Amino acid sequence: MRKDVESLSEALRLQHTRCEVYHLWDVKFHTALSGVLSANDLAATLNSSIITAFQHVSSSLRELQANAQKENGEVYTFLDQWIERLQRLEQEHYRTSIQLQQLIVQHCAAIPQRNCKDTEVTPTTTTTTTSEKEKEGEKEESQQGDNSGEKEKEKEKEKVVESCHVYASLHDSEHCRARHLIPVSSQTALTFVSCRDAMFFSSDDDDENDDWKRDVKSDNKQQGDLTNNNNNNNNNNNNNNNNINSDVNDNDDNVYDDDGRVSFVLRSGEEVVYVPREVQQRCAAFNKEIMPLYQMKRKLKQELQEWTEELQEELAAATAVG
Repeated sequence: MRKDVESLSEALRLQHTRCEVYHLWDVKFHTALSGVLSANDLAATLNSSIITAFQHVSSSLRELQANAQKENGEVYTFLDQWIERLQRLEQEHYRTSIQLQQLIVQHCAAIPQRNCKDTEVTPTTTTTTTSEKEKEGEKEESQQGDNSGEKEKEKEKEKVVESCHVYASLHDSEHCRARHLIPVSSQTALTFVSCRDAMFFSSDDDDENDDWKRDVKSDNKQQGDLTNNNNNNNNNNNNNNNNINSDVNDNDDNVYDDDGRVSFVLRSGEEVVYVPREVQQRCAAFNKEIMPLYQMKRKLKQELQEWTEELQEELAAATAVG
């Protein structure tokens, strides 16, 4: 095999390796979202294998580029230019992937949810009603005793407040794009609830959401073992009762209290109270942030795929000549 053909072949192999690392990264990330892999374990995997593999591929490609710049010939010129553009695209692709995952993690994090309908919560700090003049005659020991008593009362009140909350990750079952972006098998820590009373989305938004679903479905077909999970996800949109996550409340007959809140029993058996409008607003904000990043990542992946095909064609042509 000619040396220039061998260099082209090595560049193609390295890029395929990088694609495999991205796939492994996605799998580990989705596993962590489901709760099977802890955040610490995910970070350890990223540092020990994912990032190391990326660095190896990048440095190896740069070494190939440096060698190509020392040689003459059209093949070496092509390889030099190909690696330069590839590295620029990959840097942007990596940054976009990081930002995309950070947004997903923030949106899917479990947050405190009210599990009691009492709107008035006793403050954890109290204001002393005794005037300063009344305190002037008290002894220091008595003051310490009173302060100790106040602290005990505050602790008791804090316990009461904390008991009124349970942590959960609530999402709009109809519009939250996390439902389509994350494989069904990784949605076990998420709770999708009905927000049909909050009419924030126009028909244009619904059309855009349909386009989003088609794009995600198309992308998932290229991701091997994630395909079946996402196909199930799309089917479950038509029959929410079959969703793998049983914490789904898609009831059209929700009973709202005077403040527009809905009671809902989690799979754990704990009852939470949520405001559909608040959940939908939070998911709408997430959709607005995630859409540009997703489109950018999809565009970069397409450009990288086309650029890799350019290398394959050059390799085939060089091999035929040799």
